[in-house]
Amino acid sequence: MSTDERARISAKVAELQAISEADDSPENKKARLGLVASMLMAYPMAGGSEESGRARAGAYLAALDDVPPWAIAEAIRRWHRGEGGNGANYRFAPAPAELRFAAMQILQPAKQTIQHLTSILTALTIERAMDPAPIEMPTSKQPRLRLM
Repeated sequence: MSTDERARISAKVAELQAISEADDSPENKKARLGLVASMLMAYPMAGGSEESGRARAGAYLAALDDVPPWAIAEAIRRWHRGEGGNGANYRFAPAPAELRFAAMQILQPAKQTIQHLTSILTALTIERAMDPAPIEMPTSKQPRLRLM
């Protein structure tokens, strides 16, 4: 690959990472909380108190702390549309783990593409692959023999 091709692939990896990864910054936390609160209002819990509402919101925020808000919004939209998978009970809000799983499924194509492009960037060049000289491995990755 040329230097230009490598640069374009690296730029695409950075772009996909920016889209598919999110930190737990106050801005993202606020967006997540707004999405979760809106969802929970649509699926009220019988006999829920203010404390239980805080606990539920905390559980969702803990489960979604690394998920971009746009993916959470899309997962909620799919839940509202009944596209949460087989066996889901759409009369209730999804559990925090279910919502995380749904959001991660949305992110999966981007994450797979990142992994694929990263593999391409780390692949040997054709010249090095055809060179008969042994390829040096870093000492930490060399296989070790065990005595039995």
